[in-house]
Amino acid sequence: MISYYILLFFTYVLNAVFSFLPSVTTLPNIMGVNVDAALTQGVNGFYVLTASIWPLRDMFIAAMIWFGYLALKMMLRVLLGARAQHA
Repeated sequence: MISYYILLFFTYVLNAVFSFLPSVTTLPNIMGVNVDAALTQGVNGFYVLTASIWPLRDMFIAAMIWFGYLALKMMLRVLLGARAQHA
């Protein structure tokens, strides 16, 4: 329960810091291609594929966890510099 309130506090702080930025509802067209519709179709197609091949969904979840770990490691190296060499 305490971790929930800590996370909620951080999200409120981030919302306050970035409140001056405009909200984005749709993605723009790039050279005549509707990016929003293309991404929606791609994600829906992937969901249909993972519904029919269930191990693919588990591998995708594992890949997202791994990419999250790598992104966290990269952010630590940027923020901490040489102190995070062996992280």
